[in-house]
Amino acid sequence: MFYRLIRPLLFHMEPERAHRLALSIANYLGHHRRLATIIRRFVACPRQLSTRVCGIDFPNPIGLAAGFDKNAEAPWAWWACGFGFAELGTITPRAQAGQPQPRLFRLPHMGALVNRMGFNNDGANSIARRLTLSAGDLLPPMPIGISLGKNATTPIEAAAEDYAQAAERLAPYADFLVINVSSPNTPGLRELQSPAFIARVLDVVRQASGAKPIFVKLARELDGVELDSVVDACLEAYASGFIATNTLATEGRSELPLGGLLIGVKSKS
Repeated sequence: MFYRLIRPLLFHMEPERAHRLALSIANYLGHHRRLATIIRRFVACPRQLSTRVCGIDFPNPIGLAAGFDKNAEAPWAWWACGFGFAELGTITPRAQAGQPQPRLFRLPHMGALVNRMGFNNDGANSIARRLTLSAGDLLPPMPIGISLGKNATTPIEAAAEDYAQAAERLAPYADFLVINVSSPNTPGLRELQSPAFIARVLDVVRQASGAKPIFVKLARELDGVELDSVVDACLEAYASGFIATNTLATEGRSELPLGGLLIGVKSKS
């Protein structure tokens, strides 16, 4: 009901500005824990939906995916909204601006968005400091995942070190880590989905993060023998599981002239 009321206002705003406004509201909510607790009581899912995965207890299986709260600004707000977990990021070792704007586009007739954000984030050190402040007053009582990426300027042959640095800095605040090697908006990133590269990345992240579960986010376009070989390499390198899948690359699709990622959103409106 609330969304239907504010949707016309949001759709008069440039998409990334609307995203920023939503994060500002979430940040405010996250700093008022009593209000967050009251809201959670009204939206909490039945306990029958709780589940346990890789030793982690999830209040419910519906979570916030990476890409919305890139800088870990409002984890308490996502708990208040009823989510069973939140995946923060994607976060790179060093801060970066991402792709030039505009880089987020609405496709209302498809109930979808196209984004080519390019891992814009404040960097692992800055976000770790933010999470340190949150953790001082406890992080929300739900699993927190952190999605890791490499900086756009880091050559592929040095990519594993980027993931290791980010993991070492952020693992203390995460219940699980996600290795993002499947976004098309960082040049060359998908080359890391080869068996040799992904095994190396998993190895260094595991060493940097201790016993935290590690999931690998794969591209939608992987299939057949290529997919089998990547999955086998991940399992041999002790990946805990997979996130299937990253959003859809739109390059070369005549019906979607804007390059980037297609994010489908189910809506009746």
